[in-house]
This record gives sequence, C-alpha cells and structure tokens, in this order.
Amino acid sequence: MIQHRHLLCALLLTFGSASDTLAQTAPNALGIYTDPTGDPASSCYDAIVGAEFMAYLVLTNPVNNEFDGGQNTARPIQQVSGFECRIFMPGSASFFVLEEEFAVDDFTDCQDCRPNYTVEFATPVPVIDNAVVLVSWKFLTLTTGTHNIFIDPTEWESQPSALSVIDAEDPQAGRSSVTSSSGSENVPVFVINPIHSDCLVIIPVTAHSWGHIKSLYR
Repeated sequence: MIQHRHLLCALLLTFGSASDTLAQTAPNALGIYTDPTGDPASSCYDAIVGAEFMAYLVLTNPVNNEFDGGQNTARPIQQVSGFECRIFMPGSASFFVLEEEFAVDDFTDCQDCRPNYTVEFATPVPVIDNAVVLVSWKFLTLTTGTHNIFIDPTEWESQPSALSVIDAEDPQAGRSSVTSSSGSENVPVFVINPIHSDCLVIIPVTAHSWGHIKSLYR
C-alpha cells in the first residue's frame, strides 16, 4: 500500500464533524459505512477490541449523467449492475477482513486483483431510498489504534481517472463516473477508532482557509 496514504499531516488534512462534509450527500458518492443506508455519521467507528463488526460499501444518490450515450442527460440510477474501484484496507497485522459478501451471489470479479474491484452482477441491485449496498464486510481489530480505508480508481479504470458504476437500465450499458465519499483518494472514506472521541471524520483541507487551519492549532 502506498505509504503516503497514512501520513495524515495537519498541512494536508484537517478535521470536521460529519455534518460539515457534503461528500456523502453528493450525487454518485461511493463510501464505506457501518450503516447500510450510508448515514454520514457511520463513516467512522469506535471498535471494541476482539469484537466483530459489519461495514458496507454504499453508493448514495446515484445519477447517470449520460444516459443512453447522450450529453447532459442526467437520470437517477434505479438499478446497479456493477462497479469499479480500488479499496485499500488497513495494512496492519491487527486488522482482519473476516468475510466479504457481494450484493448478489452471481457475479464476476477478479478476486486475485485486489485491491482492485471490477465487479459485474448477473442480477441488477435495486437502489432503495437513494442508496444501494454493493459489498458487505465483517471486520475485526485487535487494537485500539486508528485504521483508515481509502477508495480510488482501479489500475485499469473504464472511466479515465474515475470510479464508476454500471446503470442496469442504460440501453448502452453505460458506466457512470462516481466519486469517493471523502472527495479525495488521499482522504479515508472510513476510519476505525478515530483520534477524537466524538467520532470526527476527515475532510479535505481545501474546504477551509489557511487562517482557519492555523486557528485550530493555536
């Protein structure tokens, strides 16, 4: 795993409450949560050492911006038949992925290509209340230390420099570009045992002025 992903420097990142970030409510946001509806507050979790817990890859508010190959033809996605992304799990000997389950039993994927996920479902997965669970995991940690999970495009993305999902109702089986819920591949989408006890989530420093950042450390 790329080491710089773990260097959460104050000059590059700052902290804000879950209500401060718009990433999870933006169209086509792909994130990881302990709540299968994609509740932004569940993008971080205080784990109990030795206790299993569930987390979900959730696509929120999916929109196909080029339905049927058109331009500026935005249309809500009602069914998802696949997705592409790269998920960097914690590279720690104290963190375990006990189970990984996809939204449907019949699917294609290169499981030897991790951390790349290039998944196509044989049966489309319906979007319910503007959210759809694509993958479910059972995690376990043996430490109270902080673990971060990142999402970025695959090494051979179908959409240049972008994550993507497949709109099952698109006559051209078009892929729609999506973003990570954190808004940046260098910012984690999910934090286990965050530093702050009130479960703050990390957001890009670009959302704040330099004066605001300095004020946090006075």
